[in-house]
Amino acid sequence: MNIDLSKSYVIGLIAFLWALTLGLSLQLIFLPYVFPDLHAGDGLLKGADWVWFNQIAVESAHKINETGWDKWELRLFGQAPAGIAAAIYALTGVSKPFMYLPLNAILFGIAVAELHRLISYIAKENKYTWVGVLPLLLFPSSLMIYGQLHKDIFSIVGVFLIFNTLLLAGDQKGWKVYLSFFLRTISGLFLIWIVRPYFMEVVSIAWMAGVSILVLWILWRRPTRYKRLLIIVTGMFFIHQWGVSLSSGQDYYAPPPKANHINSNSINSNSINSNSINSNSINSNSIVLLEELLVTYPARFDRVRQNFINGYPNAGSMIDTNVRFYSVLDVLNYIPRAIQIGYLAPFPDMWIAQGVNPGSGIMRKISGIEMLVAYAAFIAGFIGLIIKYNNENIIIIAAVLLTGAVILLVQSIAIPNVGTLYRMRLAPWHVTIGLSLYFAFKAFILHRIKK
Repeated sequence: MNIDLSKSYVIGLIAFLWALTLGLSLQLIFLPYVFPDLHAGDGLLKGADWVWFNQIAVESAHKINETGWDKWELRLFGQAPAGIAAAIYALTGVSKPFMYLPLNAILFGIAVAELHRLISYIAKENKYTWVGVLPLLLFPSSLMIYGQLHKDIFSIVGVFLIFNTLLLAGDQKGWKVYLSFFLRTISGLFLIWIVRPYFMEVVSIAWMAGVSILVLWILWRRPTRYKRLLIIVTGMFFIHQWGVSLSSGQDYYAPPPKANHINSNSINSNSINSNSINSNSINSNSIVLLEELLVTYPARFDRVRQNFINGYPNAGSMIDTNVRFYSVLDVLNYIPRAIQIGYLAPFPDMWIAQGVNPGSGIMRKISGIEMLVAYAAFIAGFIGLIIKYNNENIIIIAAVLLTGAVILLVQSIAIPNVGTLYRMRLAPWHVTIGLSLYFAFKAFILHRIKK
């Protein structure tokens, strides 16, 4: 099916202008003059990592101007936004965070356009699919993503690009689909690699889970297309594996280096059942490899959770801090709770709780409003999907939702900090709420408008 992409481009342009305008307003007007108690200086909100990002970016830009570009690093202290900001500051001669905003706005515009394209492809129309991008465009939490020095905007765009490669496997015709597939995959993984190399493995596993549904469906319903599908899936599989190999040396969701009070023992992967992970015991025996896999992944999840708990002991949004993972059974038993947290947190009791950092109390109340919209959209969207049931749509929707669910599940198991999870889950979560809102609109509102 050929889809008119012009609307996605227009909506992306609107999102770019929206993000640039609101971002500049936040940094130059609202924080300095309307909410001065929350202002950390230079248009940044108090109590978040972006204040530190800006400090080291300014220092790096000064060194670049004095001694040259050999002092530049992409990831200053492991943080790509700081390195990118330093390059922008050095090139422009203006060491202010608002110089970073055009880049954020461009990425946000691409993210909104990709989400609109995704929903349009699933719905097989784009007249009303703008409804599905409204939460991403209008939620105040998005303002924190594009209005400050933030790494999540890169990974968000990357995940949306990967999501769209799933849909292109459905019915697009012509050889240009191969180029689109590979460009989107490489671009998506590259954007993720810039800020979170460790996240590439999670996205690749999620993509393979989602594409498996499409492969089985196409082989069953449209066997004549198996050759093209085989080329696409094989090519993308190797691209994803290349991406995973690049991320193999990165730890998962480790706190930034400034958290120097992290217990070093909790970062050591051998600290949990190390005898069973001894590399000398690994051989070609499949039983031994399976045993290693069953031990290693619970250990990694547990290590990451402990990194967060020990690295941010005063964080006010920690949840389930007593949960430990010593076996696969422990992880499996936690999955229902992880799904609940991934889709529905922060919970109502968190909306009114007093925050620890400056501004966190306001953000908690704002998140409560956003979650109320999400709860209503999830329920109405599920009912609307049943009303507008279509066999072909269900398969594509299942592939997309499974991909998002795998990402959300891994994040919810690994991250015990709801505040961190709230922004890191943004891409798959907004795919879910966007589809829900669209199907709710189509089932319950559209016919009233037409009348």
